Amino acid sequence: MYVVPLCIVFLSVLAYFVSKKFSDLAKEREILKSLAHSPQRSTPPLVPQEDLKPRERSLGLVFFVEKKERFGLDELLKATADLNTQTPS
Repeated sequence: MYVVPLCIVFLSVLAYFVSKKFSDLAKEREILKSLAHSPQRSTPPLVPQEDLKPRERSLGLVFFVEKKERFGLDELLKATADLNTQTPS
């Protein structure tokens, strides 16, 4: 009794999902074709690394990597304490 309508519903749902999958695949193929025909961007040249030897690891926190401006946590805390002790004129 209910077998035939259930089979029809199942086949309809199956057909819907199969057609949706084919539609998505067709869109994807179209995108890939357009990408294949589009001009290729050249990648920027690689910047050579300055030094390849391992650096000495510092045990504390370092806030600036450049050699001129490198300072650790102790110096930062000391500078903050010095600023806190100054009174506005």
